[in-house]
Amino acid sequence: MSRDNGFKEYILNDVLVHLGNIRARAMFSGYGIYWHDAFVALIAEGELYAKANADLKVKYSALGCHPFSYAKSDGKITEMNYMSVDEASLEDPRMIKARFEEALDVALQAPKKPSRKINKKPKLK
Repeated sequence: MSRDNGFKEYILNDVLVHLGNIRARAMFSGYGIYWHDAFVALIAEGELYAKANADLKVKYSALGCHPFSYAKSDGKITEMNYMSVDEASLEDPRMIKARFEEALDVALQAPKKPSRKINKKPKLK
């Protein structure tokens, strides 16, 4: 699967540009979307998915959105805490801002993962 650079550019330059402080980072076969340095969304398989908790999953499922999922190497399907962004939100700057504000709240409430530091051996004198 290859990255859809055109869709990423559309999302960043047309849909999300008014939010400011937004950036994308290549990851796997898609992109991670960061807003105010928090990982709030992802682009995969030509769709935008916003970070969600259990309540937001219910809310957006009722609107026809679906969770991001992928197949592991053993064939099992893994569902992540990201919900697709509907067409109406992509076309309305106020709706996408509200959606990203919810995603930012979820991202900021998530427990921090410990940083992976490389243990260096002390220098011998």
